[in-house]
Amino acid sequence: MSSSFRKRVPAGQQAKPPPATRLNPHSAQLLVSTGVPSLDDVLGGGLPVGGVLLIEQDRQTGYSNTLLSYFASQAIAAGHKLCIVNADQNVDLKTQLPGWASALSGAAEANKEISKGADDTDAMKIAWRYKNLPKISSMAAEVQFCERFDLSLRIPGDVVDKAQPRYDGDMYRCVLDRISELVQDGFSSLTPLKPNTERTILRIELRSLGSGSKNTSILQFLHELRGLLRYSYAACVISFPVHLYEEAGVRLPIVRRIEHLCDAVIELESFEGTYASPADIVARQTRTDAASSQDYHGFLHIHKLPRLNSLTASMGRLSLLHTGGGSANNLAFRLRRKKFSIETYHLPIEGGTVERRVPGKEEDKKSQGRQSVGKGGVGCGSTPGRKDPLEF
Repeated sequence: MSSSFRKRVPAGQQAKPPPATRLNPHSAQLLVSTGVPSLDDVLGGGLPVGGVLLIEQDRQTGYSNTLLSYFASQAIAAGHKLCIVNADQNVDLKTQLPGWASALSGAAEANKEISKGADDTDAMKIAWRYKNLPKISSMAAEVQFCERFDLSLRIPGDVVDKAQPRYDGDMYRCVLDRISELVQDGFSSLTPLKPNTERTILRIELRSLGSGSKNTSILQFLHELRGLLRYSYAACVISFPVHLYEEAGVRLPIVRRIEHLCDAVIELESFEGTYASPADIVARQTRTDAASSQDYHGFLHIHKLPRLNSLTASMGRLSLLHTGGGSANNLAFRLRRKKFSIETYHLPIEGGTVERRVPGKEEDKKSQGRQSVGKGGVGCGSTPGRKDPLEF
């Protein structure tokens, strides 16, 4: 029988979790945010550290790139290490990553004011019972689990350069070796930390993995990547062009094997369709009328949920949007001007209108005329002045 008493450890010697992380209360798994609060809710609180999230991207749409941009912006906001693997080496993060909702330009001035007021707070006299408690630094309080991003803003170039994101052009050649080097350089859970260093998280992005190659080398790549991340403080998000792995409208068997090698799998199915022109897609996203603001842009299908350190997924107990399988919780996503959100899909009001409408004067006259005609008509078995019981 194990005892419930634990050895008391001083506050200064306790191991601190990495910034912008939290624990899953059911599986004690360390979680990081994807940058989208609704997607964190669907996954059961966030993306587990050491896990792999696969995003099956839709054809001719860039919604998966929007989720990857959120993931990269959250890495910069939390101070995590960022590694991006993309087939296009000329990707410009300064024009793609959404910025914080608050003004980043005032962050430097706020830090100066905090440093000036540090002397005053140290000299302030407080109660004797609070003197021995550890002090909470202002910078640690500013780091949030999930920032509020605005798609209409962009992160300043100096902030992106300071984060030092790493780019790798080839998708397979030496990618595992480079990721292994990054993991061993301070992100492995098997090696102790250097003195006076703080643990942080490594975020890895693999964009458009596969690129239509139907060979089995991608299976070996995912198998080794998953085993490497299991014993590390790293999280990986992969976008996968699943429409390239179809023949006559039927997915190839390799897609199911790829999904089995990932910890969580979601699919974005947009309403634009295969034959929508880019001008139509942009026009639908930039419309500002009341009717278009209520429209959804596509469905979100959940094929697999993370189950690290647990036999069952925790989303049924922690998620508000998705509480189980079946058609009871149909999820859809919408892309507004400032944010990307996932919601429960609701059908529009019967009749095709999305708002209540007061009838005009002409409609009132027509309705009154119909009522007068109905009152004056005499049918079989009816009495003048009364409504015909056989009239439907």
